Amino acid sequence: MPHIEYIIVTIIVLVLILPYLLMRMASHALVGKRAPRMDDVVTDQMDMSRPVYLYFMSNTCSNCRAMTPLVSQQQATNPNVIIINISDQRELGMRFGIRGTPTLLSIQDGIIDRVKLGALSEKKLDEFFSQVK
Repeated sequence: MPHIEYIIVTIIVLVLILPYLLMRMASHALVGKRAPRMDDVVTDQMDMSRPVYLYFMSNTCSNCRAMTPLVSQQQATNPNVIIINISDQRELGMRFGIRGTPTLLSIQDGIIDRVKLGALSEKKLDEFFSQVK
């Protein structure tokens, strides 16, 4: 069979990359949709006239272990940053349609306006939190 190695490599690449692409597409499909109820994550200290940032992470996620301290720094200065550990709060992750971690959502006026799936550098994270649409 000619070029069987190309076929095998193509199959392997599809098996590894296709789930990631589907996960990204599902995450970005959230943009523009109304956010699910947030009464169990909203606190009195939050300013609901500003964006609310939900950071979904997991204890078993290596990218989350690197990114969570950076998000915690943001949370220390911004009460609208909420860290949600889906290992402990699986229902919350399902309610928001989270397919993978780390995932950052920006919610403004009850609408999901931005989604970032995957690890972000400190610079990209700062940009995400400073952008207001």
